[in-house]
Amino acid sequence: MDRLRFSLAMAGGLLGAAHITFGLFNFRPITLEFIWFAGAGVAMIMTALVNLGDRWADLTTRLINLMMASYVLGILAYAPLPQVFLGAAIFSGLLLLSFRKPLHVKN
Repeated sequence: MDRLRFSLAMAGGLLGAAHITFGLFNFRPITLEFIWFAGAGVAMIMTALVNLGDRWADLTTRLINLMMASYVLGILAYAPLPQVFLGAAIFSGLLLLSFRKPLHVKN
């Protein structure tokens, strides 16, 4: 992976982390509006992780699954709706399954 792509991916991930951190300090108490705001930060981090490439594929997949499962499980506290329960089950399942064996095997 070239340095520019790696640098941009890391910068995007840091921007996402800053976005979430900013929200934690500016949305008191934590509201559904904060969850939507934090979702943008999570999307930035996930995009950065995907761009790290093949060398990081298993770790990236697990981190994305962890972030998405955590995000949807957090929404349950504010919106206990059937579709949120479904999303929580789907992404929690993906998270658990991602630790069963290596996900990306080179041929």
